[in-house]
Parts: sequence; structure tokens; C-alpha cells
Amino acid sequence: MKHKPRDPLLERATELLLRLTDEPPSGDGVAPDLLRHAAEVCGGLAQALSLPPPYELDQDERGLIVVQLKRALRGAAFLRGGLTGAAADVLRDEVNAIQGEILDLLRRARPSPGGRP
Repeated sequence: MKHKPRDPLLERATELLLRLTDEPPSGDGVAPDLLRHAAEVCGGLAQALSLPPPYELDQDERGLIVVQLKRALRGAAFLRGGLTGAAADVLRDEVNAIQGEILDLLRRARPSPGGRP
């Protein structure tokens, strides 16, 4: 059975989660909240990206994608806010980049006022 390759954005979010687990930004370890927020990013992206592209879906189905992308966006916002100190700057930059890509996906998934994506 052939597996579909992972989306590059989901791959980056997963790598970030693993980095937080393996190399916490502070020597004291990583706060459980940071891991939960990073997992929300991954979970929301995994759910949203597993569905067909929004232009192939009706408005209700696009709503499912929007909900999951908002979940990922919320996780990214809380994660970025929880990263403190100079050691977290590189991680914060990566979260900002991921958050920007989630926003782009969200803009494409939302139906326009005229009813078209």
C-alpha cells in the first residue's frame, strides 16, 4: 500500500514539536502547555490537510477545513506566546512562519462573499 507523502507544512510543524520535545528552549525542560499547543498545530493541520482541496468541496465541507485550520492557528498563537527568552528566538521565528502559512491556507479555504473560494 502506497502512502501519500506528508504535506511540507505538516512536516515542519511536526519537526517543531519534536524539537520542543528533544531540545527544549530552556535548560529546565519544556512546559507541558507548549507541547500541547504544538500538538494542536499538528493536529489541526493533519485534519485539514487530509481533506480534498477546498475548491472541490461544498460550503459545509469547507467549514470543516476552516475549523481545523483555526485550531492550528490558535495552537500556533499560544505556542508563540509561550516561547520566552533569547533561546526561543529561532523557535519563535519558525512558529511565525508556520502561522503565516496557516493563514494563507485559511484565506484560500474560506468562501468569498460571492460564494466562491
